[in-house]
Formats: sequence, C-alpha cells, structure tokens
Amino acid sequence: MRGKSLSFDPLEEEQAAYPVTVNNTEVWYKRLGHFHRAAVEEQCTISLDHYATNALNNVDSTMKRASSMYSKEMDQWFSSSEALKVKKMELEIESQFMNEAHLELNNTIEHSIKNDRKEREILCKRKNVLMGELNQLFALVKQNETEIVQ
Repeated sequence: MRGKSLSFDPLEEEQAAYPVTVNNTEVWYKRLGHFHRAAVEEQCTISLDHYATNALNNVDSTMKRASSMYSKEMDQWFSSSEALKVKKMELEIESQFMNEAHLELNNTIEHSIKNDRKEREILCKRKNVLMGELNQLFALVKQNETEIVQ
C-alpha cells in the first residue's frame, strides 16, 4: 500500500493496522525549512519573477543575436546575389562578343574562299591566254627556224 504505514509485529497475536494520513505540502515545507505557507508563496513569487525576468532577458538577447545574424546573412545573400547578376551580365556580354567574333570569322572565311575561287578562275583564264600566246610564239619560233633552215 503506497503512501500508508502499517504496523507489523510477528510476536503479537493480535495484529492491528492503523491508517496514516500525511500532508505532502507539510512534508515539503519542512524539507525546505519553511514553516509558513505565506513565506513559501512569497519566495515562489520572487523566484518566478526572477525566472520570468531572466527568460525575458534571454529572449531579448537571443532575438538581438538572431536579428543581427539575419541581417548579416541577408547582406551576404544580397551581395552574393548581386555578384552573381554581375557575373551573369559579364558572361552574357562575353558570349555576345564570342558570337559576333564567330560570325565575323565565318564571314571572313567564306569571303576569303570566294575571293580565292575568283582569283583562281582569273589565274586559270590568264594561264589559258598565256598558254595560247606561248603556243603561238612557239609556232612562230618553229616557223622562223624552218625559214632559217631553208
């Protein structure tokens, strides 16, 4: 039986049990050295006030630290976000320059190829004209040789 005291003596023939009631608050007060309920209540009120004040101070300091950390983190995030935007713009500009250079190079190569083909055609025509003239000169030389020999 919990919280109750029983008397037991095996030598006695007649056994008796007496109920004992204990006031838990009275035992608690005696353990703490308080004998007046009002004093305990006052001490509890003071302790609760100190606890509430400490808790409020802790919350305030925690909120200040959290706000400071949040501010720093947001500043870092904004600066990194701005840095990323700047880097993105730089890369877009560089990409645009590269695309323009690529197009210009392709156009230059195509133009060079066209010019080379035209020059080749002109040179081939000139070669044909010169070969014709050379053949005529060669024929004249042979004719002069045959005239000289005769």
